[in-house]
Formats: sequence, C-alpha cells, structure tokens
Amino acid sequence: MASFNLASVKLRGYHVSNFKVESHKLVNTKLEHYRVIDQCPAAAELCALRSQVGRGETDVNMAEISLGNTLYGVCIRQSQKLLATGRVVGDGAQYFYIQDVIVSSGYQGQGLGHQVMLSI
Repeated sequence: MASFNLASVKLRGYHVSNFKVESHKLVNTKLEHYRVIDQCPAAAELCALRSQVGRGETDVNMAEISLGNTLYGVCIRQSQKLLATGRVVGDGAQYFYIQDVIVSSGYQGQGLGHQVMLSI
C-alpha cells in the first residue's frame, strides 16, 4: 500500500495541510500520521480497545466469531497501533447496523470517530 505526505497543497480548490494520503483517502492528522485501513482489527485488539474505553471485558473467542461475521470493518492506525475502529453488521440483505465505533481514550476529540463513520 503506497502512501505519501502532503505538507501544503491545493486539492480541488481546497487548501490542504498536514494530511496523509493512503488508499485514495485523506485523513486529517493533527500533527500525527494515521492510516485508514479497510479491515477489522484482530479480536484481541478489539477486546483491549473496548476495555480501555470502559465498554467492559469481552471474551476473545466471542470477539473472533463476531468479527468473522462482520460485513465491513475499518481501522485507523498509527504505525501498528490501533487508534479507532468501526464495523457494519447485518443480515446482508435488508438490515445493516453500525457497531463498535470506538476511539482510543488518548485520541478522542481529534476527528477519528468521524473518519471511521465517513469510511463506513
């Protein structure tokens, strides 16, 4: 996956600074570089993130089954560190739900949850 940094350019008439482009997506980095990845986190990562933000303990085996039945998932990472995630679950035909939109405590309020929702 190729990526590059844009320090300050004009894109479609908009001034862009402190952004990283990856997989044709722009992510406002607010001084740090994040990657938006179209995939679910590992079960252990999801369990740890849920616990860290106060959503309680989740059994890793149950998380693996849940993630395996996800229709679409997205992660935001800094290097290998999981900062935010979200996923779509549903019956595959008529009903779809957004589930587990979670942003790590130290990164809340920086627009990562919004980026997860835009990606979903």
